[in-house]
Amino acid sequence: MASMSTLMNETTEAAAYETRAKLSSASYDRVCFNADFGYYIANVTLANCKDSYGPGCFVDQLCAVGLSSACGFGHVFNPSNEEEAHSSLLKYNVVINPPFQDLQKHMYSGDVGITVCTYPNGKLGDGMNYENIVSTGFTSPNIAGMLLERNVDGARTMATNIRNRHSGTNTSPWNEPECDLLYSRSMAHWNIFDQACGFQYDATSGALSFDPRMNQNQFQCFVTLHGGWGSFTQNGTLGTTLDSVFGDGRKMVALAAGHADVSCLWGSMSLTSLRLQTTATTATASVNGKTVGVESFADGMVVFTTAVVLATGDVLTITVTGGISEVGASGGKVGSCCGGGGGSCGGVSSQEAHGHGHGHGHGHGTTTRREGGLPASVSDAAVSCCGGGSCSGPTGNICDDSDDDFQNKDGKEEKEKETIITSSSRGLNVMQVFVIFLCGMASAYMIQRGMMLMKTK
Repeated sequence: MASMSTLMNETTEAAAYETRAKLSSASYDRVCFNADFGYYIANVTLANCKDSYGPGCFVDQLCAVGLSSACGFGHVFNPSNEEEAHSSLLKYNVVINPPFQDLQKHMYSGDVGITVCTYPNGKLGDGMNYENIVSTGFTSPNIAGMLLERNVDGARTMATNIRNRHSGTNTSPWNEPECDLLYSRSMAHWNIFDQACGFQYDATSGALSFDPRMNQNQFQCFVTLHGGWGSFTQNGTLGTTLDSVFGDGRKMVALAAGHADVSCLWGSMSLTSLRLQTTATTATASVNGKTVGVESFADGMVVFTTAVVLATGDVLTITVTGGISEVGASGGKVGSCCGGGGGSCGGVSSQEAHGHGHGHGHGHGTTTRREGGLPASVSDAAVSCCGGGSCSGPTGNICDDSDDDFQNKDGKEEKEKETIITSSSRGLNVMQVFVIFLCGMASAYMIQRGMMLMKTK
């Protein structure tokens, strides 16, 4: 509401709503977050707990974060509390059939999912009526929230469980039922795509932003804006930068030098700025090879002198240089180090850095801080140290089993592994997955229309 009021130039109302939002956020953390449990609970007593989850671990405890991230507002509550609560869902709410049977009987033998509520710390009264529902639409906001936190491994685990249930073996990939077939709540999946790309867009101002959560040195995705659609690509050398959200010294992957392209494949696009997650100090812009004026470049945001309008077939290219990258002395391999665990691959100078992955195995290499773009010693096939995960892709630099894109977790173990089914490498980039998704939705619509026509006849 505060942002909407700001857009409408209602400054008094905007200030009032901002104050209310901060008060509500702080109150939810203070009243409902239970540090001993590691998640948010309902503020109820035995006398008024009818149909409430009470002290249970509820799948919708952070549904506001799913909506907030979709709108580009980021975290709603204390980011550390949000992160812990999402991890608790993976710890306590993962269910497997058998022995678990969901209320609506959508799960088949061998299926894994997230149930609405569990009670690892006891129950008040009878608990919730619908605690045994397994819904993909309830899970989506939590996947998006994990991607917002850069917990790629946790997000991939939840998403893979959904896709495995809807693999086509027992249920359709294009129909995720809940209370009925083709249930609309599953459209919340769209935000998973947005958060995986780190996509933010303000059509009123023409401001576009990308912060990919994976494959940052060779990334491509579909992009749809007001008036047109196309693709975004990002390629270059990686380094790290301090993450300011959590305040615990962790680092995240950032582009040190390289280029990003926005291609208009249909319609038209109008942009006033493009922001990248980068430590670069200089940036230039061009459209189809012709220089475009840059008014300013700070904190990764390129502001154009005048709005850049792309017609069908046009390509906007941003080239950035001058950032700090970790370059391996052995073989000249870029040390992007996407392994999680307790390793730290950034902020070191001429010393051996270990990027641990999932607590087993680690990649390591002697790293040296370098300014600017790729030096002559770096090979074209820049390779990341993927820790315990596997690397794939045309240049062997895509980490398929990375814990997340943070470089320093201070040795903190994030996940309980007892019942979590981890994902395997799919070999598809984000844009390919999205195109498959669109084709499937179109097919489902045509099938549904055909069935309706058959019934009328």
